[in-house]
Amino acid sequence: MYNSIRRQKMPGLRMRAHEDASSFNSVQVLIQQQWINAGLNLEDDVLLLSFEDNTFSEDDYDHGPPKYHDATKNYVHAKENLSNEKRIVRIVKDADSGLGISIKGGHENGMPIVISKIFEGMAASETGQLSVGDAILSCNEFDLSQASHDEAVGCLKDAGSVVVLEVQFLQETTPFYRKVMAMREVGWELPHGFLKDAISLTPRNLRSDTKSIPLLLCYLSRLVEQSMQSDATVLLLQSPNLRHSCQLKFADPSNGTSWFNMIHSTITELNKKLLSQCNRVLHKVLSGSHLATIGWMAEKVYMDGQQQLKPVFAAITDKQMMVFDSVPWTKDEWATPGFACELIATRVLHAPTGSRNNTLSSKASSKLDLSSEPITFQIRTGTRHGIERHLFQLQTCRDLSAWVKAIIQGTFRAVELTKESSWSCNWQGQDARLTLHFEEGFILLSGNASRRDIYWQQPFEKLRATADDGKHILYLEFIDSTDPYVIDLKSSPKPAVFLIHSFLAAKLHRRGLTP
Repeated sequence: MYNSIRRQKMPGLRMRAHEDASSFNSVQVLIQQQWINAGLNLEDDVLLLSFEDNTFSEDDYDHGPPKYHDATKNYVHAKENLSNEKRIVRIVKDADSGLGISIKGGHENGMPIVISKIFEGMAASETGQLSVGDAILSCNEFDLSQASHDEAVGCLKDAGSVVVLEVQFLQETTPFYRKVMAMREVGWELPHGFLKDAISLTPRNLRSDTKSIPLLLCYLSRLVEQSMQSDATVLLLQSPNLRHSCQLKFADPSNGTSWFNMIHSTITELNKKLLSQCNRVLHKVLSGSHLATIGWMAEKVYMDGQQQLKPVFAAITDKQMMVFDSVPWTKDEWATPGFACELIATRVLHAPTGSRNNTLSSKASSKLDLSSEPITFQIRTGTRHGIERHLFQLQTCRDLSAWVKAIIQGTFRAVELTKESSWSCNWQGQDARLTLHFEEGFILLSGNASRRDIYWQQPFEKLRATADDGKHILYLEFIDSTDPYVIDLKSSPKPAVFLIHSFLAAKLHRRGLTP
């Protein structure tokens, strides 16, 4: 499923990546609390990270054990005790079990076949004669010095219960393994689910020491505090499930801005292309609603007594704004958002008057303004418990414009689909039912279910003002009435108030007027 997303190309992105940023040493990657020089490239929908051979020198080992996986730490101890002489190691194992080693390299990678990991308790480890960093020259007298990785794997697998290896410890292979360990630290393994097929995990002809990061559904943000402290641009890229992350630091802020814009634009376009396929799969899950917009933002929440930014994945449908803690990877997760707001009872408020964030034109910039104030908007939803508020922060003004537009248009669609809403109420001591109809306006009916007499009816055009006491009373003032109608809704009046405003805004929109 979603194979078409993998095959679709993003014209021009590869060219722009080379034009706007150099291939190597243009970025530093944070790995185990250390900034490591790396090469960065953008090919279609995948970000590629690679390290130069001289990135990890022997000097790195002279200041205590490095902070990478066991394979590298084993090498530290081995280099003190091993020479470059060839050795013969005899391993006896059960016929149905493995040697207990992992290998890297191969002729296609310009490297010998080298042991990258030794599993404790297995046959290779029990000999005590092998070390990470040993090059396997032959297996049972079969020459592996020019073997490909697959050929070596096959030979070792079919070697039988007695395996005789000719090995040689090669110190010059160390930088290669430091690169491999660095790539492993970046991670990016994704869970199983119907969305996983949409993500291109590995481009063709990718070297084993190059890390590919599929950008579809990733969250990109700028780490403002770190950027200000280092006088650089620090970007944070997080996986769709937020379990993996990659920090990128650009010494040249303009270079960092260029990369932010390229990555951000790629993610935005990929998410748009995914929508049609999501709608086909999620039609029943969303009860027939149409998914209009998906993407990331940060919600301002209070945690441990402090206001913090929490990444959230949001989706706008015909009726709701759904917010998830991360990308919903399965249909069950799509059916259970962290919270959902009914758009018909939701208002969107953007930046305060006078702020540069207040302009929401269609030409809003998609570029990262490093000196601007946070770009925020707030939604307020009328519920039976009162007003529910959520404050969100975005990366660019274009993001702000797109989300505000999506919420407002979603509200108009929700009104058109709903047509009318009604509430049980009390009016002048009598049980009644207040109906809000998109075409006919306000209708107050008797509470008798078998006979609905009309107490009064007013069109939207005559509505002068609305008010409420925040508890259960709704006030409606019409042009031809001397006193406002006082209606007891028996619960919070906020849903009714918000719906009235949504109906009015939708009617103005239908007439080509801006509410």
